[in-house]
Amino acid sequence: MAEELGNAVALKYAPFLLPQQPNAVRLPQTTVARLAKPPAPKAIRPAYTHFFALRVAPDFLGAAAEAVQAEVVAACPELRSCLIKRQKLHLTLGLLALPLTEAGADGAAAELDAAVAALRAAAAAAGADRVEVRFPGLGAFNKNVLFARCDDASGGALAAVAAAAGAALTAAGHAGQPDFAPHVTLAKTSKWRPRRGPKPKRPKIDRAIWAPLDAPLAAGTYAFEALDLLRMLGDDGDGGYPVVASARLR
Repeated sequence: MAEELGNAVALKYAPFLLPQQPNAVRLPQTTVARLAKPPAPKAIRPAYTHFFALRVAPDFLGAAAEAVQAEVVAACPELRSCLIKRQKLHLTLGLLALPLTEAGADGAAAELDAAVAALRAAAAAAGADRVEVRFPGLGAFNKNVLFARCDDASGGALAAVAAAAGAALTAAGHAGQPDFAPHVTLAKTSKWRPRRGPKPKRPKIDRAIWAPLDAPLAAGTYAFEALDLLRMLGDDGDGGYPVVASARLR
């Protein structure tokens, strides 16, 4: 018992018996609390795998697009790997992150079915059975994307289809859709593949490259009549994106 009491007394007065640290700095309680608080997790951007799109027929815009691309590569050969094939020309209306596992595994089939249902809902809510557009010239995003500008020639039908697609995707759980900016991408530097060499530098699509080429890419208008769900990876056998589902506009 005496030994236990002695230990208790030693523990009671231990803080006063320990040698003091002359250079110890006492932090304010707010700082201590902030340091003790774990950092907030960073927002993780979804890995997009599919997208809603209005596809442009390769024989309508393809020749004009390739003529522009040839001039761009002549001005900057490093941009050759950044070009978009004529079979992949499209207007993006929404992005999806879906499993790429085998159908039926881990609920992948259910998620894909929900995406197809959203596609059909968007097409049904389009408010028109066709969307007519013009391609009056070129534009660029931050020297990283060269695109063909797209103007609505059907009295607001394009914006209505885009809004319907965004609403259907949000309702299906694919929130945070980017603002709709109608364009058809012709080249993007995210596709760039550097040549071998020390410290390769990603090229830029400067205005001086494409401004002399800024002219209408096609005469007349083009009519979209269907909305497609496309997969980003793979090939449809003809150089285009694989088509998962298609729905007629209504």
